[in-house]
Amino acid sequence: KASFPNVQVAVVGSGTASAFENIENPNLLNLGFKPSKAIGRVLARELPKLRETCSVLYPASMKASDEI
Repeated sequence: KASFPNVQVAVVGSGTASAFENIENPNLLNLGFKPSKAIGRVLARELPKLRETCSVLYPASMKASDEI
């Protein structure tokens, strides 16, 4: 009885955004946002606030900066 939630995904850069073009079932993950610059702190600053409270999962490489 499980269903698929409508998940919107934010990406940092165009390379990751282009990966969404090849997803077999685009209803599973929707590309919802890409910041103006491919930098984590810009993503954090520009990320739209869709409701009063929300959760964000930010998976990142161990090499990624800790600006967010």
